[in-house]
Amino acid sequence: MNTALIPILLLSEQSAQSEMICGVLKDQAEMTVLQNAQSALGVLETQNFRLVLIASNTNSPAVFETVAAARLYAPVIMIAENGDAAGAVQAMRYGAYDYLVPDQNFPAQIQQAIQKALNPADRALFRYVYDDAPVMMYLLDQDGVIRDVNTRCTVETGYPREALIGQHLTTHLTPISSAHVHETCLPRLWRDGRISNVAHQHRRQDGTVIDVLLSATTVRDISGQMLAVAVVQNITGQKQIERAEREQRVLAEALRDTTAALNSTLDFDEVLDLILANVARVVPYDTGNIMLIEAGRARMVRNQRASEPGLEIKVPTAAFAIEDTPTLYWMYINARPLAIPDTREYAPWVDLPQSAWIRSFVGAPIINDGQVIGYLTLNSATKDTFHRQHAERLAIFAHHAGIAIRNARLFDSVQRYAGELENRVARRTAQLNLERNQLHAILEATGEGIVYTIDGQIEYVNQAITRLTGYTLDELVGTPLSMINPSLADNETWEMVDENLKRGEIWRGETRLRRKDGSEFDAGITVSPSSQPGDRRVRSVSVVRDISQAKQLESEKSRFIATASHELRTPITNVLTRLYLMKRQPEKMHEHISVLDEVARRMQQLIEDLLDLSRFERGNIQLERQPMELQQILSDVVRIQYAEARVKNINLIIDLTPTPQYIEGDPERLAQVITNLVTNSLAYTPSGGQVRVALTTQDGNAIISVEDTGIGIPPEYLSRVFEPFVRVNDKIKGTGLGLSIAKEIVELHDGDISVTSEPGNGSCFRVTLKLMSVPA
Repeated sequence: MNTALIPILLLSEQSAQSEMICGVLKDQAEMTVLQNAQSALGVLETQNFRLVLIASNTNSPAVFETVAAARLYAPVIMIAENGDAAGAVQAMRYGAYDYLVPDQNFPAQIQQAIQKALNPADRALFRYVYDDAPVMMYLLDQDGVIRDVNTRCTVETGYPREALIGQHLTTHLTPISSAHVHETCLPRLWRDGRISNVAHQHRRQDGTVIDVLLSATTVRDISGQMLAVAVVQNITGQKQIERAEREQRVLAEALRDTTAALNSTLDFDEVLDLILANVARVVPYDTGNIMLIEAGRARMVRNQRASEPGLEIKVPTAAFAIEDTPTLYWMYINARPLAIPDTREYAPWVDLPQSAWIRSFVGAPIINDGQVIGYLTLNSATKDTFHRQHAERLAIFAHHAGIAIRNARLFDSVQRYAGELENRVARRTAQLNLERNQLHAILEATGEGIVYTIDGQIEYVNQAITRLTGYTLDELVGTPLSMINPSLADNETWEMVDENLKRGEIWRGETRLRRKDGSEFDAGITVSPSSQPGDRRVRSVSVVRDISQAKQLESEKSRFIATASHELRTPITNVLTRLYLMKRQPEKMHEHISVLDEVARRMQQLIEDLLDLSRFERGNIQLERQPMELQQILSDVVRIQYAEARVKNINLIIDLTPTPQYIEGDPERLAQVITNLVTNSLAYTPSGGQVRVALTTQDGNAIISVEDTGIGIPPEYLSRVFEPFVRVNDKIKGTGLGLSIAKEIVELHDGDISVTSEPGNGSCFRVTLKLMSVPA
């Protein structure tokens, strides 16, 4: 070989590629060109080469295996026509010094790479760091400190090279990512030799955060020192696309649910509530409004807070002159949505006292048959909440709102003019066929039952009636209405309905309807006449709604308010009385204060019980579960209540199993349950009586029983004893909430509480809880 030239071995399967590379290096290298990997490795064993060039159009495993074998004899530079970041990582893992993707300046590119490869001072460093790589690359020591970075690192992070070298890899990561990389990823890298595609977040010099994927592999430099080459890929754009896809999916689901919900009812108020509730899923807001245009003015028909869906804000009815309201006028004229990121930067914005808090606004016109009929608007107290994309999403809901409002109005129209149907058949047969199809679709889609009768006999029912009663269409049509409405058998009720219908008046009322299985339910019924003048037959259309749950809720609400008012009024009266006496009997101040203290404590206990019951019903109570021994809990409660029992001359005894019994539960809450049961028994047991607290087991369950010899519970109270404010004897002090709270706590523990009692012979409360294995 000519010693004046650099001996280089070139392995390439393509002649044209070999000629191009040899042409570039003819003046500085003595080239040996081979096409077969085995031949190349054989030559390397017998001849000395300063450098090996491996040219390939693919990133195949065979190529990388050749790199790994050749690097034992000389530095290897891989030249890849179709190279990429993944190929660069693989080449370095197999020991390549450099990885080139030829460009227009290939001669300078390869000469620079050869110069670096043959320079002893730079060789160990630049074998692993590639300034031309399209990804960020770091060279790390075993402490995770950055030894060098490529140009891409400075471009992506915004930090200069000198600000990165010498820093720990985690220095510029977000806190969560820093902890994960430091505690998990780096230890795994040095243990396993590589890590792949670890997602984390990097904070740039300007404070912005980018999403990246980290891959790394360990290598040894020519001195044998263990290093790591880390490749970091910026995937912020990909993450943004994924977020956009998620937002689109949420939008599609909200629209699907909106369509399904709107198809379930034609009640105008429900339609408006459903629209605002579903809008909040994709366009968050503080308050949302629906306005309808009437005589050139936009009247607000719905106003809700997103934090309280379905609950209308009680504000005076507002109507705005469209031409005097810039935002409404703009949407009316342009028939397009409008977004105002910051109302203080929007010159046409009109500040009103009731809207001064609004900092960001978005609205969309509700269009029906090409005409703006109203507006769907959202407000936020935070500026820059709404932008163009929110306006576009809101416009979609406004479109659905237009359809829903049209359907609701059509349904109202059908109800109002049902009495004219027969006359329309005679005069306009063709038009009636179309309207009949529309009516059928509406009646079958509504969630309310529709019944058409002639002289009390059912002629038509919709699907909703079959769901309410359990009867099929064939079973109902042709039968008397009294089949499902037993109250019509009462002549007085039927005569009242019949008289209203004959006078052409609508009858509204409540009644009990009978299902096919014999059960009955409360229903609200509106009966409208549909007979034509001169028609001797009584025709009517009835709209039926199941109001059982509504009546039950109203009854419970009324009872709760009445009882709570009574429980609070009595101690307040005592307080006022004592305050009056304190002014006139200062010498008995201590006695009055003592009474006031007792009254205050009773009021405090009542309020605490009310709050506890409210939290349980809303699901806001979280149990602090832990393994606990039932014997200890029961013993502690009995020990505390023993003094009260002795004062009342009641024998309080405890009977426990000899073997400790454990459950997974909240000790404080279960102690509250047992305390309520024991104090309740002590309160209702006369002097000389007995209260027994026992623990037994059966079928893997613990059974806690509190049995007394008290006055017992009348049969009519047994089914209601766990309801709030239910008290067997008003002379016994208490809030009437203890057993309700106890029931909620037991059920939160997946347990059961029950009571048996016989008036005059005492009561027995039993709590059943699932046992757990004995803790180690």
